[in-house]
Amino acid sequence: GQELQVRFTYDLNGILEVDTTIVGSGKTQSLTIEKAPGRLSASQLAEAKRQMKRLKFHPRDALPNVTALARAEALYVELTGPARVALGEQLAAFRSAIETQSPAIIDPARANLGRAVEALRHHIDG
Repeated sequence: GQELQVRFTYDLNGILEVDTTIVGSGKTQSLTIEKAPGRLSASQLAEAKRQMKRLKFHPRDALPNVTALARAEALYVELTGPARVALGEQLAAFRSAIETQSPAIIDPARANLGRAVEALRHHIDG
C-alpha cells in the first residue's frame, strides 16, 4: 500500500480543509467543507482559504531553520568523539523543537544550535 498524509485545517468560519498527499508521488488533493454552505460569499471563502494556507506552512521549511540544520549537519560530519555527541544532542533538540511548530520553542532552540555550531567550529579551526 501507499502511505498517505492527511492534514486538517479549520477556521472559525466553520470551514474545514482536508489535504491528502500520496507520500511516494507528492500528489496532493484538497477538499473544502463548509459547516454552513452558502453563508460566505465566494470572495469571503477565497479569503478564508488564503488565511488558512498560511497555517499550513511547516516551520521545518522556513529558511532560517533549514539553514541552521544544514550548517549543523555539515559540521557534524567533520566532528568526532564528545564534540560530535554534543552537537548530535543539539541537533536532536532542534528537530524536536521544530516539530512543536511553536516559535517560542523553535527560536531559542535554533539560537542554542547556532551557538553550539560556532563553539565547535572554533574547536576544529582552533
